Amino acid sequence: QTRRGAGQDIGKRITMLTAFEEDLAEKERTRKELADKLMKGYDRDQSGFLDKQEMVRMLKDYAQEIYYQKELPSEDDVKFLISVADRDDGNGKDGVLDRTEVLDACYAWGDFIQKKSIMAQLVKNHDQDADELIDKVELASILFEIGDGMIVPEDALDWIFEEADLDKSGVLNLMELARATCAFELWKRGRARKSKLVVGVKVPENLRARTSKRLKNAAGSMMCAMM
Repeated sequence: QTRRGAGQDIGKRITMLTAFEEDLAEKERTRKELADKLMKGYDRDQSGFLDKQEMVRMLKDYAQEIYYQKELPSEDDVKFLISVADRDDGNGKDGVLDRTEVLDACYAWGDFIQKKSIMAQLVKNHDQDADELIDKVELASILFEIGDGMIVPEDALDWIFEEADLDKSGVLNLMELARATCAFELWKRGRARKSKLVVGVKVPENLRARTSKRLKNAAGSMMCAMM
């Protein structure tokens, strides 16, 4: 490669990098503007934070406006979303959400709304004691199913359960189960224990495809959720 050709190649890379950085900056500006609007609309006491009651109103409206679904978050849902979105600023988590955290809660809530029926079906299939919650034994059964017969080692199962059981109740609700499937996917990729899970309730692509074959009765609604 000639010096001129190498110079042109470097120039193209710099141009691409600059465009990428500008795109990130624009997305950050858009994100900040949206967060400001949410705080202005739902921070009724103008404290600069959203408490649990303010979050319920915001999440209910978010589900209706974005997903056209009437979903009222439960107390456990709100606690979960605060747990994953409330960052430690060095003085510990404060149990409320500020403008830098509010969008993370919305995105996690929206993703859960789309995956809720998948999680509900998994609970129905594996909830041996019919308490609508998943303990560690039942979780192992779920992971065996969605992992194509893969037996998860005890230490990995402990890690997955610990990452999902945010309220330390010893059982998983629907949101926590969705988080457990995310942790399971990270473990399969060899990333377990390297870092704590951040925000997000993500259902792995292989779970969506595999589970869809089993949800014959919910095929119509599931297609939209799995797009």
